[in-house]
Amino acid sequence: MTAITVLITVIPKHAVIFRGGERLGRGLVAVNVKPGEKQRLTALLDGYVKTPFTLDGAQDTVTIRLSRAPARETPPATASAPPTDPPNDTAPPTSLPESAPSDTPAQ
Repeated sequence: MTAITVLITVIPKHAVIFRGGERLGRGLVAVNVKPGEKQRLTALLDGYVKTPFTLDGAQDTVTIRLSRAPARETPPATASAPPTDPPNDTAPPTSLPESAPSDTPAQ
């Protein structure tokens, strides 16, 4: 039996097609499939959902369109209290301590 050549077009064209761990190519790839045989392949591209698919030779052309991966959620910003000013040890006292001498003569 003669193998059937299946042309795989992957969109976006920069996606890479793998069979097992073997890189077959990107964009437009030709794969030979024997009648009655099934081949499992995967299309990969950063930022897109990994797309597995199967060829069985029933069609001589296949188009695989990858979907964009959902955006990663960033963790919500946590509300933090505004920084507090450190105590000011150099500020003048608002009142004199009781034991402090006074410039006013005692009566």
